Amino acid sequence: MKEGIVTDFTHKEALGKLLRYESSLDKGKLTSLADYVKRMNSEQKDIYCLLAAKPRGRRGQPVF
Repeated sequence: MKEGIVTDFTHKEALGKLLRYESSLDKGKLTSLADYVKRMNSEQKDIYCLLAAKPRGRRGQPVF
């Protein structure tokens, strides 16, 4: 389902409302995209996302 938000352009808005992500503010807690956007710095213009099957799969991934 998380992949659908970046690959299924027809349903991405509906999928986005259902998803929860690991919070960068509160470690171990989940947050919605809407809540993340509310907390964003006003100067932040972009959000980047790394897709991985498991959290451990993200470690060591290159950041572009």
